[in-house]
Amino acid sequence: GGRMFDSGALRLVVLGLIAEQPRHGYDIIRALKDRFQGAYSPSPGSIYPMLQMLQDAGFVTSREEGGKRLISITEAGLDYLAENAAELAKLRERMEQASA
Repeated sequence: GGRMFDSGALRLVVLGLIAEQPRHGYDIIRALKDRFQGAYSPSPGSIYPMLQMLQDAGFVTSREEGGKRLISITEAGLDYLAENAAELAKLRERMEQASA
């Protein structure tokens, strides 16, 4: 269903999800789909490169667990979220409206 976010906004939302709990890539896709009640579902082709970018930026770290990569937020990632808290709150509000 179209582009809900630009890449910067999606990156912030994904980082917010990882901050809630460590997640696998598929969990992130499913969590986004659930939040939008199916109205929006990002493709693996948009999520996995973004996770790599977040890792390259030092915002997340990943480790192998049961053949999957488990992604966790880092201190730098938490700092980035704190700096962008107002923007993330706005995005979450948009998400709630989109799924209402």
